[in-house]
Amino acid sequence: IAMDYFHLDPALIDTHEKRVAITEKWMEKFSSLIKNKAYETKLAVVGSSETTIRIANKYTDYLFFNANLLNERDKISVDPIFVIDPLIIDDGESEDNIEYNDYEFTKKTYHPFSGSYEEVKKMILDFSVDFNINNFLIHTDQKDISKLLKLVKDLSNR
Repeated sequence: IAMDYFHLDPALIDTHEKRVAITEKWMEKFSSLIKNKAYETKLAVVGSSETTIRIANKYTDYLFFNANLLNERDKISVDPIFVIDPLIIDDGESEDNIEYNDYEFTKKTYHPFSGSYEEVKKMILDFSVDFNINNFLIHTDQKDISKLLKLVKDLSNR
């Protein structure tokens, strides 16, 4: 999508590596523009490359990441936000019956936190303690998110 709306030469962003390189230059400029302003700005990046981690540590407040960075947690000096897709299944319910939105950017279904409501809640709390991560972002394509909303409310009240 970005290629269709990019106002410069699309060849500047036609690979992941080129987009990350531009991000570093942009973050340096942007962070210098917002310094010493009357308002507070929180910055975050998403990714796991060495460059993205360097950008996060130097310019941002948060790094969104998933399981592929857990073993490199010691390289991250900003607050991590762990991206998860928990699956809460009622007794007798089959994982095969869960409906997902199907659209152009549907992500691969992967639920490392899966089980009953209480099981999923415990898994997330244990994970939080084990890895010292207190910020989570739920990214899901599940059609019915009512159980997830309840989970967020419950965990947010802690």
